[in-house]
Amino acid sequence: EKFLFYRGVGKFQLPISASYQESAIVMNNDGSMPISSAILIDVDAKQIKASKLNAIGAGQAYRFGAAAAVTDQELAEIVRQSLVDEGLYEKEATSMVKTWQRSWFAEEGTRILYIVPAPTTDELLPLHITPQPQETLRVLVGRLEMMSPEAEQQMIDAVAASVIKRSMHLAQQKGQKKKLPYAVPKEIRQFGRMTEPALVRVSKITRDEVIRKEAELLVKQLSSGGALMRPPATCFNPWRGKKRFYFAKSTATNSWSLRM
Repeated sequence: EKFLFYRGVGKFQLPISASYQESAIVMNNDGSMPISSAILIDVDAKQIKASKLNAIGAGQAYRFGAAAAVTDQELAEIVRQSLVDEGLYEKEATSMVKTWQRSWFAEEGTRILYIVPAPTTDELLPLHITPQPQETLRVLVGRLEMMSPEAEQQMIDAVAASVIKRSMHLAQQKGQKKKLPYAVPKEIRQFGRMTEPALVRVSKITRDEVIRKEAELLVKQLSSGGALMRPPATCFNPWRGKKRFYFAKSTATNSWSLRM
């Protein structure tokens, strides 16, 4: 047996979405193929909660049940078993969970892990191997990160404040021989790794042209690495509050093995 794990960066849109309806989180599958399983994970400083959907039919929407408190080991077992059910060997599934356990289970916030249908994986990520193996099995795990309306407003307010701070900074730099770059405010940096997608969200939903331009400037700073983007000593959880979530960012993790 030979196992190959890899990661990469891709840009594509999957027909999957999630929303909050009548005190429950609903996952929508607008695709033409069923999703075999989806796991809702809610992590805060005190505990981990999880809920699982065993199947979401094509063109269907299903509600997650109330998330129950679990340990990280229990959650790891839930995810591992879902991977085994897709055909991965025990060792493969265990290795995949261990590789991604920190970002899946330890980072505060609310997210959904789901199994991307195999035909979709093959279409998005065509694979050619020489010599041709007797069997190729790939499991793609999609991840939806959720953002609450309260977090959206908090970021909007922080961007509005940044407009004033940037203006003051530029005024202070006039006449200076050595121009100092404008630093991204800590109120924005404390959104952690979700800072950039949150700013993109603000730039799309705000009706204030000044705020939109500031959000775009901040995104450019982050992308160029010239933002003085130092991680804050402590990060608060911007995804708490009311359970009405909006999509913020999606990623996917791919595991496959060759059986020759």
